[in-house]
Amino acid sequence: MAPPTADHGNRDDAPTPSRVLLLEDDPVYRETVQAVVPSILPGAEVLVISDHVGFFRALQSGRFDLVITDEEIHWSTGREVLSAVKSLHPAIPVIMLARPDREAAARAALDTGFHAYILTSADLSASLAPTIRSALHVAEYEERVIEHEEKLISQEARLNELLDSLNVAVFRSTVDGRLLEANAALLRMLGVETLEEAQQIDLHTIYAESGTRGKLLEALEEGGQVKDFEVQLKRRDGETVWISLTEKCVVTDDGEAVLEGLAQDVTLQRRASEALEQANDQYRAIFETASAATLVINDDTTINMVNSAFEELTGYKREEVENSKHWTELVAHEDRDRVLKLHRQRRSEPEGIPRSAEFKLIDRNGQVLEVRALESMIPGTPRSVTSILNLTARRRAEEQLLHDAFHDPVTGLPNWHFFLDRLDDLLSALGEDEELAVLEIELDRFREVNHRLGFSVGSKLLRLVGQRLQAELAGVDSIACLGGDSFAMALCPARGITDAYPLASKVRQSLAMPFAFDGRTVACTASIGIALGGRGADPELLLRQAEVAMYAAKEAGRDREAVFEPDMLKG
Repeated sequence: MAPPTADHGNRDDAPTPSRVLLLEDDPVYRETVQAVVPSILPGAEVLVISDHVGFFRALQSGRFDLVITDEEIHWSTGREVLSAVKSLHPAIPVIMLARPDREAAARAALDTGFHAYILTSADLSASLAPTIRSALHVAEYEERVIEHEEKLISQEARLNELLDSLNVAVFRSTVDGRLLEANAALLRMLGVETLEEAQQIDLHTIYAESGTRGKLLEALEEGGQVKDFEVQLKRRDGETVWISLTEKCVVTDDGEAVLEGLAQDVTLQRRASEALEQANDQYRAIFETASAATLVINDDTTINMVNSAFEELTGYKREEVENSKHWTELVAHEDRDRVLKLHRQRRSEPEGIPRSAEFKLIDRNGQVLEVRALESMIPGTPRSVTSILNLTARRRAEEQLLHDAFHDPVTGLPNWHFFLDRLDDLLSALGEDEELAVLEIELDRFREVNHRLGFSVGSKLLRLVGQRLQAELAGVDSIACLGGDSFAMALCPARGITDAYPLASKVRQSLAMPFAFDGRTVACTASIGIALGGRGADPELLLRQAEVAMYAAKEAGRDREAVFEPDMLKG
C-alpha cells in the first residue's frame, strides 16, 4: 500500500454494502431479516439462499458484503457455510442466528470465525442493527489485509481451488442429457480434460448401471430434487468412480428446464469401508494414494491407520501411533475437549455436525501446527477417515499481511490508517470538558538528505527518527508514521496548548540533536503543527488541521511549532 500523499485526497470512505446473503429456513425470521436489513443499510439487497447450488453461485459472484446464516439449515450447517465463505472471501463477516437453547454452542462457534451470534428469541429488529454495523466495520479493516492476495488470485481460481479441495463437482445440464457447464472436478470424474470433450458425452451413457439416468429423472419429476443419490460412473478410460449426487430442476429466464447439481467423489470412502472390513493389503494401497495427511480413527479415538503424508506432517512413524496412540493426544490441550466432543457427536448425530474443524496440532517435536481437519464417517462402521490440511504457513502470512496493512514499511511504526482509528477511539473516550492534542511532525529539507546522501541513508534516518520518538517521549498515546518524512502523535487528555506546546517543543529539540550512523553524522530539524479537538471531533479533520498548522510553521521559517487557527485556511 503506497503511503498517503500530503493532502490525503486519496482517502475514501468504504462503499455502502450492496448485498446480504441470508441462509434461514424459518419464514418468520427470514421475513424479519429481509425487512430490517434495508432499514439499516439503505439500498441493500437481501438474497435468500435456499440450496447448495444457489450458495456456490453466490460465492462465485462475490457480489456480497455480509452473510447471515442459521446454525442449522436443511441442506448444510452454519459452520460449513462459514468455512466456505472464509475460504473464498476471508474479509466478509458471517453472523449466526441460533436458538436460545443453543447459546453455548453459538458462543463456542465464535472461536471458529463467526463475527457474532444473535438468539432468535431476541428482538431481531433491535439486535441486527448494532451487530451488522459492527461486522461491516471489522470487515473494512480485514479487507485491507487480503488486498494483496486478491490481486494475485482471481475469485474464479480460488472457487475452483475450494471446490476441488472438497472434491465437489458443480454442473448444469439439459433434461435430455447434454452438459452445459461443469468445473474441473466433474471433468476428472468423467476422465476428460476439457469441457468441450465432456459436452460431447450423452449423460445417459455415463452410469455403470443401465437405467440409472431414467431413475434419476423420475425422482426429479416426482420431488423436484434428489439429494445424496449415490451412483457409479464410467470414466472415459474405463475406470469407475462412485459419486454422491444432489440435483434439482430449475427453469431459466428463457423458460427452459435445466438440471443443476453437485457431485462428490465418494470412491475412497466406499473402498476404504470395504478394505477396513476385509483388512487386506488392497486397502492400504488405496489409503496411501491420498496426498493429504490422512488417518482412520476408531470409536475410542485410537488411531487405526495413517498414511505416509501423515508421517511427513507430524513426524510420527506409523508404528508409533497405529493402534496405540489416541488421536486427541496430538491435539493441543486448549482444543482437546472441543475436538473430543465433535468426535462423539459425529458418531451419535452425523448429519448435524460439521465435517470440518480447525485447531492446533502438536507434532512429534512439539511444534504447534495450525490445521483444518475434514472428517467423514465410514459407512457401516464406527470409524472415520480424517484428512488434515496444514494452515500454519497461511496463518503466518495472514498475520504478516495484517501487520503490513497497518504499519509503515520503512519505520515499522503504525501508519495513517492505524493512527486515524486510534484517534477515533481516544476522541470517543474523552469527557465533556477534555481535549485531545494532535501533533503532525515533518522533517525540514529531508529531500535534500535523499539527494545528497542517497535514499538508503534517508531511510535509515527515518528509522532513527521513529526510534527516538518512541524512546524519549513518555506519556504520548500514539505515535505513527504518516508516510515519507511525516510523523504524528496524540496526547490525551491534554490541557489545551498548556500541554501540547511543551510537548511539541520537546519533540523539536529532540529531533534537532544530530543522528550518528554508518560513520557519518546527519542533522535535521522539524516543523510541527498542533491541533486540538474534543469529544465528537472528526479524526481526519483534526489531523488535516494539524497538517495545515505544520505547513504554517514551515512558511514561518521552519524548525518551529504552530497551533492551528481557522485563519490558516484562508487564501
